[in-house]
Amino acid sequence: MRRKVAWIVDRKDWAQERRGLALAKYLPGYVFDIVTPRNQWLRKSCWQVRWGALFFASWRTAKKLMHLVEDGPAGCLTGVGSHYEIGPDLYSIPRGRNPQEVFDEAVKILNGFRYVLVNSERLWELLRPHVGGAAYAPNGVDADYWSPTNKRFDPSRVRVGWIGAEKAAKNICLLREVEERLRWSSIKTDFIIRNRAHPAPYPQDEVRGIYGSWDFSLCVSHAEGCSNVLLESASCGVLAITTDVGDHSKLIREGETGFIVEPTLDSVVSTVERLQHLQGWEYRRMSQAIRAEIEANWTWAKQAEPYRKALEVVCE
Repeated sequence: MRRKVAWIVDRKDWAQERRGLALAKYLPGYVFDIVTPRNQWLRKSCWQVRWGALFFASWRTAKKLMHLVEDGPAGCLTGVGSHYEIGPDLYSIPRGRNPQEVFDEAVKILNGFRYVLVNSERLWELLRPHVGGAAYAPNGVDADYWSPTNKRFDPSRVRVGWIGAEKAAKNICLLREVEERLRWSSIKTDFIIRNRAHPAPYPQDEVRGIYGSWDFSLCVSHAEGCSNVLLESASCGVLAITTDVGDHSKLIREGETGFIVEPTLDSVVSTVERLQHLQGWEYRRMSQAIRAEIEANWTWAKQAEPYRKALEVVCE
């Protein structure tokens, strides 16, 4: 008998829903119902009638429904995918808040869950001395959907891209500085920044086309769990330039699958400018290497295992 799990997301059609749908393909013993906090069964506080477990895709979503967690903690799981509202870097802390108070508040909430699945090893190491149910569950990618386009690399027309929401930890100021510095060079930047005026994510098919136009993805974040954009674009064979945050250095090997930079203008620009001298065969070799790394270690077929183990315990 397949057991039913409520996969609770802030809103549908975002990355949280895609992760639930991807996991469901590799957890055949479970049925995932994708629901939002407005679901009537959640509002009635009688979720046990319908589901064997509540899985909050983000612990911050659970903050709105803590009465459900308090009523049935043994059946509740959550995920932690970033340092937001945890720290310790100040970019992930709400402005004006005391970092220790923010961390303590997060720990108190997370200890209300049977399992807390954390998507980067660094974040897990930060939390595990304080959160009893913390387990490392690396981020993953649907490698069948995010597949290479075999785009020809032209060193005279290098294109560097980024797409995401405008948040302090993403270091948007540096992206804008990089864009300005490279404005009159042959290197083209394609930085798509979502903000309050344009909050909704792009449709997946459109994003896949955007990745296909890039030669390199750029991440200059101060803090990350493991970036969906990095994994998805890498799965498409796009080389990565990234700061050493989250699990990124597990995927990116300097000069083999990408490049590690400091979160400074000089470090990023000097690295990008150097890449104009890559030969086509060098780019193809690295592109094939990053795709092979994704297939070997980062697909949801492999990364679903920690979720399966946690659900087996919770739904026993």
